[in-house]
Amino acid sequence: MKIIELKRNGDNMKMDIFGMMFFKMSKKHTKRILGYEAIHPFWHFFDLKAYMIMACMMGGGSGFRAAGIFPDIFIAFFYSELGCALA
Repeated sequence: MKIIELKRNGDNMKMDIFGMMFFKMSKKHTKRILGYEAIHPFWHFFDLKAYMIMACMMGGGSGFRAAGIFPDIFIAFFYSELGCALA
C-alpha cells in the first residue's frame, strides 16, 4: 500500500514540475493567439523559436533511432511513457 502511495506522490510531483516549466510558455502563446484580430493560417500559432525547437527535437529523435544508439526496448518504453504523459 505504501509503494502505491509513494508512486502517486511521485507522479503528482512530476506533473507539478512539468506544469511549472511549461505554464509560462503556454500563457505567452495563448495571449498571442487570442490577440489575433483576423483569421491566420495554422502555422502562425507558434513563433520561429518554437518551430526550431520542434525541428531539433524531431530531428534528434529520428537521428538517434536511425543511428541505433538506443536499444529497441528503451525506444518502446520511451514512446509508451511519452504517450501516457501527453494523454
